[in-house]
Amino acid sequence: MSREHWAKLAERTHDTGRADLPAPLPEPTGHGHEARIQTVMGNEPHPTGAGNIERMRLAGEGDRAAVERLVRDAYTPWIEVVGMRPLPMEADYAALIAAGLVHVTDGLEGLVVLVPEDGVLLVENVAVRPELHGKGIGRALMAYAEEEARRLELPALRLYTNVKMAANIAMYESLGFIETGREGIEGRLAVLMRKRL
Repeated sequence: MSREHWAKLAERTHDTGRADLPAPLPEPTGHGHEARIQTVMGNEPHPTGAGNIERMRLAGEGDRAAVERLVRDAYTPWIEVVGMRPLPMEADYAALIAAGLVHVTDGLEGLVVLVPEDGVLLVENVAVRPELHGKGIGRALMAYAEEEARRLELPALRLYTNVKMAANIAMYESLGFIETGREGIEGRLAVLMRKRL
């Protein structure tokens, strides 16, 4: 999707004044074991079952460069596989951050972009620093997405991924997602997937 799409998405979400989106948060102060496996909702941390991540928070403007670098590093290896830049590399992260849609691990090991829609939470992007692959962070981010959907009282998650990203498709299937179709998106064939909660 084009930068214009991402900007319109962020603007639409921002303009609705949605009360169900958490407000921007201050930097978390907890460290070590007392902060383990917590997420931030509003201004209060609470325990989660989100696996190998310590805390989640909304990305702030000061995180933009790190978010863009994380996405670039996570998706660059896929360029050769899919034959072009994956869609998350084209996103307008300044607009998405401003709209409160980018959730990051406290140490920016990974991120997830979550877009509340009518009856479903769209998992627009999941990215993990490449050197941390295989440590359960991607699965923990997906568990966090499920928690967010439940918090927002949305009964399902949906996502799409490039048909050539077989490892990602297999991971999503192992998490209970089912393929609901395929669709061409900006010259790419996407596998559409959904999980009922």
